[in-house]
Amino acid sequence: MTPQRASTKNHSWNRRLLEIPTLFGRLVFVSSLRDSAGLYQEIALSTMLGPNEAQRVLSQAHREIFSEWLALGLAAKKSDLETYLAAAAQDLRAPLSAQWFQQLIPLSARAPEQQLYLADLEALLERWRDGSGPAVSRQGA
Repeated sequence: MTPQRASTKNHSWNRRLLEIPTLFGRLVFVSSLRDSAGLYQEIALSTMLGPNEAQRVLSQAHREIFSEWLALGLAAKKSDLETYLAAAAQDLRAPLSAQWFQQLIPLSARAPEQQLYLADLEALLERWRDGSGPAVSRQGA
């Protein structure tokens, strides 16, 4: 595959991600493509790019989205997550829990990044539990 063709296909993939209106939604989507062995499964992208390149692209996208989320301030995280929850309320299959949030972390995330991510989410859940946000299940948290 020529570099130009690969670039066009990556652009198509990035456009697909940008169709998801929230950063947290993108994080949920990309992490949902990872199986229990830590491999990303996305048939269309694997067909376009080949399995190895698809793994690289998906792993990189997951890492970048996670880093973008970490870079947000707590107020921006709250707004983004509330927007995601409002849109996804009907679609959530599993209760929001510490375990569910942990599954969204890329395997390449360092321990301090994981701790920051989980601490910020815990702070948001704590605020919501006190009545200043959406109703969120605390099962397993």
